[in-house]
Amino acid sequence: MSMFKEQITADLFGTFFNAEEFADEVIIGVDTLPVVFDEYALEKYNFKADGEGLTRGELLFYAPSILFTKRPFRGQRLRIQNVSYSIIELKESAGVYTIVLEGMMS
Repeated sequence: MSMFKEQITADLFGTFFNAEEFADEVIIGVDTLPVVFDEYALEKYNFKADGEGLTRGELLFYAPSILFTKRPFRGQRLRIQNVSYSIIELKESAGVYTIVLEGMMS
């Protein structure tokens, strides 16, 4: 691995996904993972969704893909902090998932 890639990985976990900096530790299923919630990106997503008649998201967060034991998928149900959600949008870029969730009815 190149020095540049090593430094990016160190920055991701040392700063961006550090619970003492930007990240929140949440329970997803049975795992505790560092995630970064982004309300601004969620607003942009929902603004686009309203124009296209798509489902509105309730949560949008970034999570390091390496910490997931299985790749998440659209429609998958997740329990986050004991609340049930369904993945409505999933993207991966540079080792980071962007996940948009909608609430599930109990």
